[in-house]
Amino acid sequence: MQSFTLERPSGLAEASRLAAQGAEFIAGGTDMLQLMKEWVRTPGQLVDLDTLLDPHVELGPQGLRIGAGARMEAVAVHPQVTRIAPAIREALLESASPQVRNLATMGGNLLQRTRCGYFRDVGVAECNKRRPGSGCAAIGGENRIHAVLGTSDQCIATHPSDFAVALVALEATLHLAGPNGERRIPVEDLYRTWDTHPEQETNLRPGEIITAIEVPATALARNSRYLKVRDRAAFEWALLSAAVALEVADGTVRAARVAMGGVGTRPWRMHAVEAALIGKSANSGTYAAASAQATDGAVPRGGNAYKITLMPKVLARAGFGRRRRMSLIGQPITRVDGPAKVTGAAHYAADFPADRMAHAAVVQSTIARGRITGFDLTEAERAPGVLKILTYQNAPRLGKIPEISPVDPAGTPDHPLQDDLVQHQNQHTGVVIAETLEQARWRRRASASLMRRRRR
Repeated sequence: MQSFTLERPSGLAEASRLAAQGAEFIAGGTDMLQLMKEWVRTPGQLVDLDTLLDPHVELGPQGLRIGAGARMEAVAVHPQVTRIAPAIREALLESASPQVRNLATMGGNLLQRTRCGYFRDVGVAECNKRRPGSGCAAIGGENRIHAVLGTSDQCIATHPSDFAVALVALEATLHLAGPNGERRIPVEDLYRTWDTHPEQETNLRPGEIITAIEVPATALARNSRYLKVRDRAAFEWALLSAAVALEVADGTVRAARVAMGGVGTRPWRMHAVEAALIGKSANSGTYAAASAQATDGAVPRGGNAYKITLMPKVLARAGFGRRRRMSLIGQPITRVDGPAKVTGAAHYAADFPADRMAHAAVVQSTIARGRITGFDLTEAERAPGVLKILTYQNAPRLGKIPEISPVDPAGTPDHPLQDDLVQHQNQHTGVVIAETLEQARWRRRASASLMRRRRR
């Protein structure tokens, strides 16, 4: 990553002043550090908020007050959160991994950046969020995870926070502090849509800091639920999600708040769905008719058209009536393949050899920096079963990755086996190809010992 200075200010006022002058904030750092390592963000100065933000969760006259410095896991298991706003607990437990939740802060979670692969890959030139005016590669590219609401010809990236979706449904409020003092805004007003400036994601003013989140303690909040649909059951971002809060009395829906994630360029409030519910009988027909309103204004683009079909179904399952928790984590589920694996009867890919298959083993550098000065591979090449040994001298020539930063970005180094330069320990410096995997691995060890290197 790019070199930077880390500032540890004495208070929020000093932190705001530094940020207003161009520095960026860091607290838990679970998203910021990833982006820095990928060269998506290259701040020259970081301001550490970790010891300045309030880490507490309290229940007061106005409802729940969650400090922006509270860790995700601590909030998820807090008894008052479970009692007052179960949708928040469910959204947090469906987020990230336990390791990340123990480090990530609530304020940082709301400000995390999109998971769009084109945004996070600096090798892709077309990304209006990263390089304004360059275009949007996702519109004509791989867009299965992208948004169908709030999009434009500038950007179709989704907002990634589960927590934010629950807060929007519960009409939570943010407490902000900045160079011009303190103010409060609804969480829904924090985010912008990607109409003309996708790089401008929030309505925060220069230097402003999220200091706390306030959630009203209402009947709606107490009867709230969150459902997340994703490709795997852990540490995965939402393809679709829904936060639903209902107040039902005497068989009639008195109040409703609904928001969805994974479908919009920001956490998307479903006003049409709410209007179709309020004042109606609380029955399956009402819920089905209301859920159908979720797709109003949705624009699918190739790979994400399935979201149009799933949106009403996810809403209906999220909170309209009783539902069974979909997660299998912690449940006594019988694995179909379990007995076969523990008795040795299970079959794996390696159990099915293909005709004329070759096997490869990679030779790695044993030094961290230097140059390869020569090889003596005669004996290894004559060994039984060895088909070929590739080095930089005979490997196919590959195209260079375009340089888009002063230093090659982490994760996109030069292609291997292209020159004699050794840049790090365990760098791939050769490949032994043989008739069996055992032969390839055996000659790999011999080849490594016959490679001459010069440290520098």
